[in-house]
Amino acid sequence: MKTRNAEEHISDIDADKNKRRTAFIKFASSAVLLCLIIFVYTFAWFTMNKNADVTGGDMKSVSLPFELKTEGTEGFLDSCLDSSYKRLGADSGVLTTADGQSIQWLVTKENNANNYKDSETNEDDTGIHPGSHGTLRFWIVPKEQQTIKVNYNLKITPYKKQYPTDSNGKTDYDAEPSPVALGESDKTLAAYVDSHILFFRHHDGKYYSDMIDDDFEEEIKFAENSDGELQPCEVTVYWVWPETLGEAVLENSSKGVISQTINGTNEVLKKLNKDPGGFLKGYYGESKLTQDDITKNYSRLSIQYNNADEDIGDYIMFLMAEMTVSPVNSVN
Repeated sequence: MKTRNAEEHISDIDADKNKRRTAFIKFASSAVLLCLIIFVYTFAWFTMNKNADVTGGDMKSVSLPFELKTEGTEGFLDSCLDSSYKRLGADSGVLTTADGQSIQWLVTKENNANNYKDSETNEDDTGIHPGSHGTLRFWIVPKEQQTIKVNYNLKITPYKKQYPTDSNGKTDYDAEPSPVALGESDKTLAAYVDSHILFFRHHDGKYYSDMIDDDFEEEIKFAENSDGELQPCEVTVYWVWPETLGEAVLENSSKGVISQTINGTNEVLKKLNKDPGGFLKGYYGESKLTQDDITKNYSRLSIQYNNADEDIGDYIMFLMAEMTVSPVNSVN
């Protein structure tokens, strides 16, 4: 019997996509200026969820050749701007830390920021899920050097739901859960999040390229204005949660492949092969997967990919992703 190609396999699970969408968390956006947190389809500064044990106020350096700024617009729930950090002469809506090298968005369950790509007013349709994508824009503000090389370092921290217990020690699942950072026993769940939500430096409107997996370096040359003053450089980071395994790793797919080029797609395949069990729930194979392996076994592997997505939706309350920008060396 002739093996069906990847396109046919992807078509087989189209009917499952709509079912899966309804099972996922309603992620929302709550932001504080400190470290770069991604996951908002429209950018906003929001009140931090006080239930989250998120700290790090001393993450700054006095010797950096730049500082960071970012700005945003509110989502349809009109969450308010709240930050204890300084406005260092920035324009309205732009915040920055004192000599800070990182910015942070905290994505919570509470303040939804219209980060679901097809929603404008319906709260039930909001929240990120498989198929969601978005951008983060910020500026690197130079001090003296016109050209620098920087490193982007990305870290994702998921928070799971924890329900309170009553006086008898019984868990109250009708109560509002609180977010708790994942522990040692949650490593697999953390791996699902890290593998399924991908970050890229570039996007041409259809395809993504230059995946930011832990670290990514690039050289930046700051433009000058008419007075010879160095101008901030705008940086956009793109995130995407592939709806299917095929979108993430198969080449030449009409279903929305992540990268048009073989090398680009192989960036994601390389990430998968670092920890296949963190990409595919229940996968225990020892050898690395190839394009042919995935095509031939697509039905089984796509179910494992979807099952990992389901676990993210069932157990994760919100996500925090930090990106720190550091100078690599000086370029004159």
